[in-house]
Amino acid sequence: MNRLYALLATLAAPALLHPRLRAGAAERLMRTTAPRCQLWIQAASAGECRLVAPLLAALPTPLSILATATTTQGRDFLASCAPQAAVREITLHVRHQPWDHPALVGRLLDQAAPKAVVLLETELWPGILAACAARRIPVTVASARMTRRSFARYLRLRPWFSSMGPALVAAVSPQDAARFAALFPQAQVEVIPSLKFALALDPEETPPADLAQMAAATSPVLVLGSVRAEEENMVLALITHLRALAPQAGILLFPRHLHRIATWQRHLERAGIPFRLRSGNHPIAPGEVLLGDRFGELRAAYAMAHRAFVGGTFVGGGHNFLEPLAQGVLPSIGPHWEHFAWVGKPVVDQWVTVTATPQEAARSLLLPAPPRHAVRAAFAAAVAAQADGARHIVRLLTPFLEPLSQP
Repeated sequence: MNRLYALLATLAAPALLHPRLRAGAAERLMRTTAPRCQLWIQAASAGECRLVAPLLAALPTPLSILATATTTQGRDFLASCAPQAAVREITLHVRHQPWDHPALVGRLLDQAAPKAVVLLETELWPGILAACAARRIPVTVASARMTRRSFARYLRLRPWFSSMGPALVAAVSPQDAARFAALFPQAQVEVIPSLKFALALDPEETPPADLAQMAAATSPVLVLGSVRAEEENMVLALITHLRALAPQAGILLFPRHLHRIATWQRHLERAGIPFRLRSGNHPIAPGEVLLGDRFGELRAAYAMAHRAFVGGTFVGGGHNFLEPLAQGVLPSIGPHWEHFAWVGKPVVDQWVTVTATPQEAARSLLLPAPPRHAVRAAFAAAVAAQADGARHIVRLLTPFLEPLSQP
């Protein structure tokens, strides 16, 4: 089965030409030497990479870590963590994830020689698992989530996956824990709070002065964040309804992936909706759309919003609606948020407005909003007890980390 997967990974290599993967080809194909490390942490996109920050704050030191990301945006975020990690005597090396071919992953493992590997959240990389199993390197899946659909797909391959499964799984809910335990019966599985709760207690973002100035002539400021390609038509309808209901509003639109910016420009032009690119640094007038084409500004935009809509929820399983709440902004979402069911229904019932249609979402975004500082303080108090996920993960890693005390 490993040989079959290696063949499939070879045949799928042209996917490296995709805009999201094209950058960093030398690292992805292991044409550059990986630095030696004690611990390898693999994240996927920027959302997962943000979870590395609370881990860096909790891991014992001194320590040498290799952190890899699938996307360039995620890699850039990891690189931004290096100076703060150095303050804690953590040497943080950052690279693109190698293409998930057992031979390429094996080359990285042989060069870097980590004593343990951590995978974050949802991605079970067969190439990584197989290469680690061949070298008896223990793998931990941290802040682990698995949807019902993914579980059904993995279950068909259970004999293969269980033969190279992780040693530890720190799952974010009992449902996720049960799925991982069924797939990997030999693994130690525990339920721990998601690392995303720790991010919810990060210091409040301060919007860049130029971004705030760009929307200064509009009121209210409404943010549509993490919009996925599959729901673009519905979000376009949402924008149309918002402009009809609130002609003075400023609409800040942030696609989930920056390579969709050109597509959104065409959507807005065809619909006759005036817009400006964030990178142009020109103020928007009431009723205009500010199209966010800079990476890393969504949370800052939430911090200046009246209300926010979180995408991936009209079609899909949802994106992180804790992010606007952490900035004191009440979020609205579509009907699909199963990927974030681990947050808990009480949190959703109290803080989140679930809508079924673009019209309903538009009306919810224009409801009165309490002061951001009051929302932020109340939400932080509500989730404070669940913000110690990193400490629990380090506790589970302790048997593997003890030999790493000497870098």
